[in-house]
Amino acid sequence: MQVKTYRGYSNYEILQKIKVEMGDDAIILNTKTEEVNGRKIYTIMAAKEVETSKQKNEEKPREKFKTEEVWYREWKEFKDHIFSLLKNSLDIPSLSSRQKAAIRHLELEGVGQDFIVSLISLLKRNGKSFMEILNSMVKAIPIDKLIRAKKCHVFVGPHGVGKTSTILKLALRYKRHDPDSRICLVNVDNYHGKGKLFLKHYAELSNFCYRDLNGLRDAAVLKADLGKFDRVFIDTPGLRQGMDLDVWWEESPLSFIEDMDAHLVLSPLYSSHQIDHYLAKFLSDRLASLIWTKLDEACIFGTMIYTAFKTQLPISLITNGPQLKNSVYPVDKATLWNLIFKHKI
Repeated sequence: MQVKTYRGYSNYEILQKIKVEMGDDAIILNTKTEEVNGRKIYTIMAAKEVETSKQKNEEKPREKFKTEEVWYREWKEFKDHIFSLLKNSLDIPSLSSRQKAAIRHLELEGVGQDFIVSLISLLKRNGKSFMEILNSMVKAIPIDKLIRAKKCHVFVGPHGVGKTSTILKLALRYKRHDPDSRICLVNVDNYHGKGKLFLKHYAELSNFCYRDLNGLRDAAVLKADLGKFDRVFIDTPGLRQGMDLDVWWEESPLSFIEDMDAHLVLSPLYSSHQIDHYLAKFLSDRLASLIWTKLDEACIFGTMIYTAFKTQLPISLITNGPQLKNSVYPVDKATLWNLIFKHKI
């Protein structure tokens, strides 16, 4: 708050001066009149709220966010309208009743109108079966194949999506299948102590190697020790506002690792708007697959299909429930469509 005291021989002149210097938002805090050498002297104390630089910096992102929100909503409405018109222009009545029922189910699952339009168009253009076309639009590769292909696997995604739990579930699964496998769990999230302690605690209980990656020195040690491990699973923080995965990667100690795949961890609980937001942050050539968590909390799964279609990334793993054992399922086409059409794993 800016406070200033004005003195003069006329209340009117003082108030005009306050208006010029401080504007119409000025507040009169106090007035006083006294006599000096036979003349009246008027004293007025005025104040005005002044934004600090911190307040200004905080306001700009909010204004930007509001603008982006309005733009997104308008664009989404326009896009949905266009795709609805396109869908209506297609010869839907010529489809079989089973195809219509399947399309209606996918719509109820929330897969997005652009997916539906592409699906109907492909059905009209060639003689392939409904499932053949779906399989061509959405990829599914069991994570076992991906993990066999690379030694190191980094898990990225927003805060609270379940990256740490997914890492522990996968590590325990591989330990059960191969008790002699040498597994290392690496923490790069130095912002949230809870996840770090959780990962370290279970690493000690399960006889896994545990490493913190806080800088180049830790990175050099891990690089020298990679030959000691069969699998390395790496936990990362959610990205701060304005940061994307490629920028974060170049600044992180992970940039030295070559034999590595990244997996984007998301939840079907997110709306399509939220998914678009996260894809803007995390979509990168470094990604090898999509992992979906917290399926037990979701009631529809169309977001999974739509995201795989939009990114052309395969779905590799789903997790179901908070328990660490028997709650991860590598995804193949049969598993995926059984989940989408029957809600069964």
